[in-house]
Amino acid sequence: MRRVLRQRVGLPTTDIEEYIARSAIYWPEMINTPLFIAHGTADERVETYHSQNLFDAMSALGKDVKLNIYPDMDHGNAYWAFVRDYLLWLKQY
Repeated sequence: MRRVLRQRVGLPTTDIEEYIARSAIYWPEMINTPLFIAHGTADERVETYHSQNLFDAMSALGKDVKLNIYPDMDHGNAYWAFVRDYLLWLKQY
């Protein structure tokens, strides 16, 4: 994943503005739709704290946000674990 980011975005040390533009943690106040965040604890591409931090930031702003953490799921297979939860959540809207 880091290689892909370097190719598409640049280096986080030299292209800081590009990373900020792509990271919702820097602009949670702009997210005005309900958001369901799902994250697997075995994800080796994205650390779980990234999802937790976004959830915390949006919650602090009173945003409609839900976070589900899925034990032992990685970046790819967490989808299958959360799709039922997501569809049940989505039916509320």
